[in-house]
Amino acid sequence: MAYNTKPIAKDKDGNPISQYYNPTTDQYEPVEGSYGANKVLVENNDLSLIPILDKLSQLTGTVIDEETRKSNEVVRQDNEQLRVQLYSDLMAELDRIAQIQEQVPETVIDSINDIKAESATWIRIDTLSAPIELPSGGIEDAISVPTSEIISGDKVYAIEFKSLTSDTRSSSISICAGLTDSASGIIVGSPINLTEIFVANRFRNPDNPNEILFYALRSINGNIVPCYVYRIFRLKEGVRY
Repeated sequence: MAYNTKPIAKDKDGNPISQYYNPTTDQYEPVEGSYGANKVLVENNDLSLIPILDKLSQLTGTVIDEETRKSNEVVRQDNEQLRVQLYSDLMAELDRIAQIQEQVPETVIDSINDIKAESATWIRIDTLSAPIELPSGGIEDAISVPTSEIISGDKVYAIEFKSLTSDTRSSSISICAGLTDSASGIIVGSPINLTEIFVANRFRNPDNPNEILFYALRSINGNIVPCYVYRIFRLKEGVRY
């Protein structure tokens, strides 16, 4: 018969007890267990704690306790505060430098540059942006070297030549006391092995006194190699020579 057609089990006082319906006996029977707990029968038990224990072993060291976590968080916050403070100090210093630069007038900077220039014995006067190759042809092929001042016939000039634009060892300097409108020779330099000497003509451009003209590069042996005008200097006024 169905379970709901049978009366439930009661104790001596008529109160329901822990029970279950047993279909075999067709009646309610008391639930028995240790220390008041239900007794459970597990069939086909394949429960194993080994996989669980293995997983816990793999997690060893990856989980930190709460105190360690709090300590790490304090260190992180301190480092972050230090980083913010350093950044703030850096920006303040950059602002201070910018304010100083704005306060220094250009006239002061120009004066400093003038003092540096006045302390030199030789003053560069060419306005070249790159070396100019000397021509071997005649005056019709002359090249012009512009200068920042009028070329005088009574001042001392130093002209630096190079036989190779990228080799500083090939540099040579020729000194001349004044440049006039008449052409005259000047020693341009010699190779490193000193086997010959190169010369060229130079003179002040009569149509433009702020230029020096060069032409007719040649050597005493008749061999021609590339030679360049590199820089031109004027001896500072007041310097004895």
